[in-house]
Amino acid sequence: MKPMHARHTIVLFAAGTLAAGLLLAGCGGKEGSETPTPASGGGSDFSAAAADTAGRWNTVLARVGDREITAEDVYSQMQQTVGPERAQQSLTNPDMLQVALAALVDQFVWEEQAHRDGYQLSRSEQAKVDALAAELLTTRYLGEVVQGKATPSDEDVFAWYQENQQNYLAPARVATSHILVGTEAEARALADQARGGADFRALVRQYSKDDLTRDIGGNQGWVEAGKEILGVGRDRAFENAVLPLQPGDVTVVRTQNGWHVVQVNRREGGGLRPFEEVKEDIRAALLRNRFPRVYNDELALARERAEAQLLPGGIERFTGVTRNVDRIMQMAGQAPDPGQRAELYRRVVFDFPDSRQAPEAQFLIAYTNIRYLNDSYAANKALSRLERRWPDSDWAKAGRWLREKYVDPNAPEVIGHPHDEEGGHDFSGLDMPEPQEILEQVRQ
Repeated sequence: MKPMHARHTIVLFAAGTLAAGLLLAGCGGKEGSETPTPASGGGSDFSAAAADTAGRWNTVLARVGDREITAEDVYSQMQQTVGPERAQQSLTNPDMLQVALAALVDQFVWEEQAHRDGYQLSRSEQAKVDALAAELLTTRYLGEVVQGKATPSDEDVFAWYQENQQNYLAPARVATSHILVGTEAEARALADQARGGADFRALVRQYSKDDLTRDIGGNQGWVEAGKEILGVGRDRAFENAVLPLQPGDVTVVRTQNGWHVVQVNRREGGGLRPFEEVKEDIRAALLRNRFPRVYNDELALARERAEAQLLPGGIERFTGVTRNVDRIMQMAGQAPDPGQRAELYRRVVFDFPDSRQAPEAQFLIAYTNIRYLNDSYAANKALSRLERRWPDSDWAKAGRWLREKYVDPNAPEVIGHPHDEEGGHDFSGLDMPEPQEILEQVRQ
């Protein structure tokens, strides 16, 4: 293989720079109106608004030998050169389009010439090409397949809405009037008069010390959570006292300004928001919660199919650090957070499936989900993988014992937040044996 000479790099760089410069300068031509982007393909950010027709983007604009260069190829190159916004603006300008097309043609021409002269990609260059291809396909596959599996159905979303309606109440607000006085006794006496039918506006004019609202009948406008209140400012105690009230109610509240006699004039909100209004927010929240679990499940299966693994011997020879798998297992055992512990065990299972510690790590994923995370569904899946991947191991026997004693075989998948804010429930009070104790039992 012949080396790439510096002058070749310089020529290619110069051609790309010239194209970018002409595009940015406008090439002296008149720019067209905003043009839609292609509808599909190429890995670019194509918009569904595109398009005259999908076939328009397959229009062949040039040939280099047997290679056809389409409008979509040029657009993708323009995006990389000058960015998506400028590329869109340049699509209907013949001068800009031709400059970008000529630069792409030149690039393929030089590639053809290099092949004729016996040039090939080096190992490191091919690795970059392979990595880019993997990145593009990974992004598309995760978006179309894995995210599709993680996206909750309409039935799941509606079930969550019904079970958590307290989270979807429209914010309440109340329109209030108030009287500001100096003492609690004054406030309570005035409140009794207001409840007895006295004209509230007359009481405001006679007794209120609030210069901002006295001449407008004590009117404070709408009181809403977290917002400024006329004559009060921001005050959580005031909000908490008046927001639950109904029109006509009168209450007494103390703030840093003094004592307030507050009357509610109107009320809005506080009811359940319609399902159609919140369903996409719920779906997005459930997807964020569900995606990591689906991702891990799909990744485990994909790694098995691909027979992927890290090679501890190679890593140890390269880094000079030995016993890496033992080190990860030790880190997992010392991790205070159960979720972090399970993730470290997954690293062992995913990265070193042929290691002697892998069956133990798979068992410990299930054990952690049962004892500390109260997640029978996740434990079931972990134990099923243990049985499938290492059926003859002692840890698989321990897994069968664990499933029989502690796992609900019909546990449903939790589509929302599977654990409470403290990270789940600790079932150590159930006198659950330690992993090594379980292992010893099944060995006997």
